[in-house]
Amino acid sequence: MKKVIILGILLASLAVLGGGITNNELPEQEYIKNENINLAVYLNEERIENIPSKESGYFFDEESSFCTNEASVLWDYDSWSPIIKNISNFPTRCTLVFRDFYRVKIYDNEESFTYEIPLNESSVSFDNNTSHNLLNCNNGVYGWEENNAITINNIASDVTCTYYDNSLDALANLDDSNNFFLYLKDESLTTNFVVQTGKNLIMNLNEHTFTINTGEENFALINYGNTTIKNGVFQGRIATYLMMELDDVTISHEGNTISPYENSTLKIYNSKIYSNSQMDASTIWMHSANLEVYNSYIEGPYAIGGEGKNILIDSTELVGNIYSALQVNMGFSANVIIQNNSNITGNINAISMADGTLTLGNNVNDVLTIRGDTGINVGYGTNSFDVNYNTGDIYGPIELHTKGIIKVIDGKTMTSKEENGILHTYLE
Repeated sequence: MKKVIILGILLASLAVLGGGITNNELPEQEYIKNENINLAVYLNEERIENIPSKESGYFFDEESSFCTNEASVLWDYDSWSPIIKNISNFPTRCTLVFRDFYRVKIYDNEESFTYEIPLNESSVSFDNNTSHNLLNCNNGVYGWEENNAITINNIASDVTCTYYDNSLDALANLDDSNNFFLYLKDESLTTNFVVQTGKNLIMNLNEHTFTINTGEENFALINYGNTTIKNGVFQGRIATYLMMELDDVTISHEGNTISPYENSTLKIYNSKIYSNSQMDASTIWMHSANLEVYNSYIEGPYAIGGEGKNILIDSTELVGNIYSALQVNMGFSANVIIQNNSNITGNINAISMADGTLTLGNNVNDVLTIRGDTGINVGYGTNSFDVNYNTGDIYGPIELHTKGIIKVIDGKTMTSKEENGILHTYLE
């Protein structure tokens, strides 16, 4: 039966003999002796006497390390010990290779290029092959394109990057590390883009436009992993079931643009999100999910609608150009906080919520404007509803139903008066 053996740090004190790596079978006397395992240790191409200490900063070279008897060796960085797997015969001989550099491999069709990056550095630059649509890199790196050259940074391990001619091929080859797509051209697809469970993906659109046309009712991008879309234009409908971040992107669709589903989290930074629908649609249609929006602009028939949960609006403008700007449907409860410099404008209600809490302003210095035919319409559900009114100007009537209550910040008084035919409520 095959076994797994974890060898402790005591191996570091055992000596080794001999010269450089030549093959997968060293003479018996050149291995550290152990009851079950014999080891040889190298730094780069040079045989060394001891396993390097954890403080040395050297990197274990999994690709170059090997064992006999079809066993394999990994490195446990926490215990600073080798893990020998699939041991079926004894003694098994293993060669451990450490190095003082990372390898970055770039695959371009049948060609490959390897760069060696010293451990005290974290980036590499190389010429871009402009015939491809994107570059896919793994292991948590980031990249950008400038003057027809690509720079990869945040290198903290071996990295593999591969050029692809389309996003679906790149997506099919995601591994379980943090993956990074750097787009080199505009791209248009007619097939769903699905990020599977357990995958972590950052899509740097690199100021290009990524269009996925799967029809008005079908989702273009379906996210079951942790996905970030940044720096460009995305056209298509999005569903997310786990974690999605949008940063410095413009996203649009003809119907509901983004649908965060149960217990997922959507975070939006520095972005513009639109629904181009002239019907009953929400730019962001919530399904008992969590939403955070910072320094962004969201517009549609409803800017945000649906089932809510936890919603934070920070330094953001919401525009409901046909209906409400922010609405949580009957039968659902949400906790909504609007803070900093935010503007909420609805063609009917600015804010409409049945159950939950609404907090206007994190502190008295926040600048909020709430504007609609009805400014706030809340508390018409089956549970109590609290409005925590800390700051802000509300234009349009406040319809606070029987289960609702307004809590005004200490030291302030809520005042309402008509200005140019519009009811204006504020604190003084």
